[in-house]
Amino acid sequence: MNRAYNLFNRLKQSLLNTRKKLGDNIIELIRNKRIDTVILDKIKNQLLIADINIHTTQKIINNLRNYISFNTNCNEQSFHDALRNEMLKIVTLIDRPLFLQEKKPFIILMVGVNGVGKTTTIGKLAHYYRLKNKTVMLAAGDTCRAAAADQLEILGKRSGCIAVITKNTTSDSASIVFDAVKIAKIKSVDLLIIDTAGRLQNKIYAMEELKKIIRVITKIDATAPHETMLVLDANIGQNSVNQVRMFNEAIKITGIVMTKLDGSAKGGTLLSIADHFSIPIRYIGIGQNIDDLQPFKSHNFVEAILKE
Repeated sequence: MNRAYNLFNRLKQSLLNTRKKLGDNIIELIRNKRIDTVILDKIKNQLLIADINIHTTQKIINNLRNYISFNTNCNEQSFHDALRNEMLKIVTLIDRPLFLQEKKPFIILMVGVNGVGKTTTIGKLAHYYRLKNKTVMLAAGDTCRAAAADQLEILGKRSGCIAVITKNTTSDSASIVFDAVKIAKIKSVDLLIIDTAGRLQNKIYAMEELKKIIRVITKIDATAPHETMLVLDANIGQNSVNQVRMFNEAIKITGIVMTKLDGSAKGGTLLSIADHFSIPIRYIGIGQNIDDLQPFKSHNFVEAILKE
């Protein structure tokens, strides 16, 4: 119980900027007031300011309008509870934790554009599963960024990984991944996490490269990758919805990590993603330390951005 309380407090602190923009402002709007259409319009504007897109915002407002029309004695507390429930209805649908299947190795392919914190997230993910006594191997499939392999090696050592498979920067990423999967199978590793390039100046080339990596993986294990995880930066707001759509159309995304929530006031974007896609939010990044990665829990997320 004490650990759960500490984890929630860390989450609440990391979402401080989002809560100030969203939860705190809404509380001020409804404090000691009769909830009417004027207040609803102001709340609608607040949801949009908090980077919840127009489609999702309108859905929430329409349901709240119906709520107050059937609850003529709606007060501050009951309305706040109704808003919480509307948000929970959206995010609960994508609250599906990642469980490693009984496969050795369980293969996670990490994708996302440059700068979202993909490689750092891999290090945190490796640390998270090492604490669960899983053997972990990393593959440096990002050959476009010169420092990516070095960074992954450092993170791998810090996390206690048994190996980080790399080659020089001119190597083909698919060949690195091929070697990594073969070695992970020979060593009977629990988890193999694969980094990939995130340069999208030439979007078609980048997506074809990802498809090639997937084909290489399936040659060794037809069921793999077992998770294709998209990493998003909370600071980019509504553009993250476009990134989900772009990657999901090219390759099937099975999970999402949202990073840098601690430095962003745009955590509301997560509701837009949940409303538009049925893709689970697996983890959220709430800080820079190696243990600042939490499994996404819908109830905790909503409480952290609405609770006073």
